Amino acid sequence: MTTISIEIDDISARILNNYASLKKQTVEEYVYQALMKRLSDERTSHPNAATTQAIEDVERNHNIVGPFHSVDDLMRNLNA
Repeated sequence: MTTISIEIDDISARILNNYASLKKQTVEEYVYQALMKRLSDERTSHPNAATTQAIEDVERNHNIVGPFHSVDDLMRNLNA
């Protein structure tokens, strides 16, 4: 286990204590859950490397396949 120490002003500390109390949690539990949610949100809001590359390819009109004139045309290409 790792300990992380942060310094916050007294008003913020009281607010944090109040929110934790409302959830019937310790401040440590409340901060941990808030941090995990934020990290999860960050992961889902930022594309991975493959997605970033695909976006760049489309923007540069590079590695583009198609056009497809029907779903059958698309499926033939995907299954090739």
